[in-house]
Amino acid sequence: MAETEHPELRKAGKRGRLVVALFTILPVLLTALAAFIVYTTSEKTHKSFEAGKTFYAVEVRGGVKIALDAAGRPLTLVTEGGLQPEGFPPSRTARVPVRRAVVGSGDFDIGIMESLGMADSVVGVCVKKGELLSPELSKRYEEGLLAYVGDSTALNYELIQSLEPDLVLCPNLRCAEIVEETGIPSSIAYSPLDNSLKARMRFVEYLAAFGGKESLAGSFIDRSESAMERLREKGAGLPRVKVMWAVIFEKRVFAEPGENWVGEIVRGLGADYVFADVKGASTEEVSLEHFVEKGRSADVLILYPTAGQLEGGKETVIRKNPAVSPIKPLGPDGRTYATLPLFYESFGNLTEIMEELFMILHPELYPEQRNFKYFQELH
Repeated sequence: MAETEHPELRKAGKRGRLVVALFTILPVLLTALAAFIVYTTSEKTHKSFEAGKTFYAVEVRGGVKIALDAAGRPLTLVTEGGLQPEGFPPSRTARVPVRRAVVGSGDFDIGIMESLGMADSVVGVCVKKGELLSPELSKRYEEGLLAYVGDSTALNYELIQSLEPDLVLCPNLRCAEIVEETGIPSSIAYSPLDNSLKARMRFVEYLAAFGGKESLAGSFIDRSESAMERLREKGAGLPRVKVMWAVIFEKRVFAEPGENWVGEIVRGLGADYVFADVKGASTEEVSLEHFVEKGRSADVLILYPTAGQLEGGKETVIRKNPAVSPIKPLGPDGRTYATLPLFYESFGNLTEIMEELFMILHPELYPEQRNFKYFQELH
């Protein structure tokens, strides 16, 4: 027998040789299998997120109503007085309608809950008093019925627990895991993989299920679709406006991808979105060269403003990043608008947002109407 042969093979017969060989290659096989599982699972998860089938969904399984959050985690929804479903601990069961909710995931969710008539169930938010623009929730702050639980990136979990919530809307998986350790039901309310209009609409339906407001969610979606169709028809036959939606920092620029909900709305209103070639779910950095190339032919720029841009106008934008000065909307006759703070809390008022955006696209149709709630023109 060769001297290089495995020592154990000298002591074993054919059967022993197979066993030893198996144990020799087993770690390699397991490593390869684990890699395959991780790869295929991530691929399936990514594809299913894009297809919108594994998150922000409410379905019935075996007679049990289940809500799947942004990570696809199941949370059972049980009406008050209902029996605890088998196989689900209390930390994975939400009693509906929810009476005490903490919204630790952002102002977008706050605005939707208010539009669905669920503001009176919110007891904690991640927006400070004075910065929250929601009328109903601002009133709850004044009445001492609402607590600030910290920024969404640094939540105060002890304070959250002291509020004795029925549900905590979390910005990420880590938050959900911490909350779940206390026995409080949690839901991940933000998906970095899909920020399309379809996903946002599905999220409205998802939140509505926690408050028993499904019919209101359905009405909201119907109104939004009808408004988009009505406005698109109103602009039919007019020149197609080219729109860019971005954030401009010193030396860096970010654009909203074409798959994002704002890009979809721009196209849904009959305009062309110049960053349709940018991929991603949220604002993505693009090269200055690409930004300027697209901007030279754009008619309208919508900005998420950074410090001083709302007050200082186009001059401040250009001074902060001179490289963007060649784009058409920042020129003397160009049209540049910035989103106002209320915009971020107002997805529940999507019809109004679309109407204002359509007025920006076609000012010739609205010579007398120039008062906006969600956008401000920069001069």
